Amino acid sequence: MINLETLSDVDVARKIADCLYFANWRSRNRPHLPKIDLTPAYLLKLLRQQEFCCALTGVPLTKSGPQSATIDRIVGARGYCKRNVRWAAIGTAPGISRQAVWERFS
Repeated sequence: MINLETLSDVDVARKIADCLYFANWRSRNRPHLPKIDLTPAYLLKLLRQQEFCCALTGVPLTKSGPQSATIDRIVGARGYCKRNVRWAAIGTAPGISRQAVWERFS
């Protein structure tokens, strides 16, 4: 698996764009959620603050596989907006709610 930290800037930008596209796609039929205010620059800054690691488990994020990076909502009802998202591994704690994992590791 390829760690995000070792990728070129272009590849990291592509991964961020893919995750942002998916966040927009997930929110398209949910008008009750706040409008997405995330930008690629904000997501890159957040990724660097987390040192290219999962916010829940601390494992290094990868380009693909079970540790692949994804944008995670801290509180699902608040949507994809600044201060309500973090980078997490896709395979983080399957079958356990994100909030329960967050409380356990924080």
